Amino acid sequence: MLKKLTALCITLTLFACAQTGLPPDQRPNTWAQPVSIPGLPNLHQVSPTLFRSAQPDFEGLVIVNNMQRFSAQQDAPLRTVLSLRPDRSDEKIYPSRNVHYERIEMNTWDIKDADVIKALRIINTPAMQPVLLHCQHGADRTGLISAIYRIMYQGWSKDEAIREMTLGNFGYHPMWKNLIEYINQLDVADLRKKVEAEGPYPEPPFPY
Repeated sequence: MLKKLTALCITLTLFACAQTGLPPDQRPNTWAQPVSIPGLPNLHQVSPTLFRSAQPDFEGLVIVNNMQRFSAQQDAPLRTVLSLRPDRSDEKIYPSRNVHYERIEMNTWDIKDADVIKALRIINTPAMQPVLLHCQHGADRTGLISAIYRIMYQGWSKDEAIREMTLGNFGYHPMWKNLIEYINQLDVADLRKKVEAEGPYPEPPFPY
């Protein structure tokens, strides 16, 4: 009971502290665009091969597993779901395995380079695309990886990527200042070398 109350208090605190983003009419068109799909809260399209969201519910997972396209700008039906959550409870509600499932147990307060490298390898491996990236709220861990993706593969500046992460109406929580610090201190050239040295992520045995 105490654990549940503690978790509830943390959740309420995070929602209360979520940063207000820019009004929709002031959001640059280059920022991730909102997509409305039942069961996929906080869903946005980052690029033709990358989507981001909060934790999908069962209805959303059914849509994902049916390999439906989320938008006309999507290259192909979704192939991979990448969760950044340590919690494995969502695995129990996956209705099928039409879509490949990957997990990186990323802690918001302690970002590991190895986790970032693995996420980028998955996202940038053509055989895994398109990818749906999510954490619990689709705001902080998801925002960090999306920002680094922008910097690494789309040529964005750190300031541009941080601005989208914090003001893009994804629900970023300012208490996680370490995420901004991580991006600002990031050696992009060194990270690129490490990702390239690891190579593409091993292609899973897709059922189609």
